[in-house]
Amino acid sequence: MPDTDLCAELVGLYFDLIHDQFHSLFHRPSFIEDLRLGKAPKVILFAMMAFSARFVTLSSNINTKS
Repeated sequence: MPDTDLCAELVGLYFDLIHDQFHSLFHRPSFIEDLRLGKAPKVILFAMMAFSARFVTLSSNINTKS
């Protein structure tokens, strides 16, 4: 699992750039709270991160440690 900061960044990008464009599947405040508490379903979290990863720039604070 990626670190919490990266997950939060990608979920934020998902909500900012993808979510409200053509559909509204998730309630943002509830999902962010579930993410913070570690209760967000991993399958949904991974899907959100996959969709939003293309918007991350090389200058982002991504942890590249193995």
